[in-house]
Amino acid sequence: LHRVDRRQRQMCIRDRMSGARFVQRYELPSPSRHLRFDPVVDTPCLLRNFEVYADGTPVEVKVVSSNGTNVKKSWYFNGIDSQIEFTLQDEYSELEIHGSVVELQEE
Repeated sequence: LHRVDRRQRQMCIRDRMSGARFVQRYELPSPSRHLRFDPVVDTPCLLRNFEVYADGTPVEVKVVSSNGTNVKKSWYFNGIDSQIEFTLQDEYSELEIHGSVVELQEE
């Protein structure tokens, strides 16, 4: 299981929370087909249009576990260790994750 680097994620969290589409690139230390993606840290959010790309092409993702709720391809997270753990059909060492994130207000 590869976990994307927390420091790498945190660099773009503030920019991503606007709802604008993001592309996050990852170079893994070794080829893998089992990964965990944490969209944000400690913030309730909505992740839309979550897609994984390899070699510039979308790849099928099989979600193994998540603490979010998936409704019509949108993931709702309560802000407590938000994560999606998934597998891919093949192993890859370079991936892109695409999507958009909107902060949810707690009232």
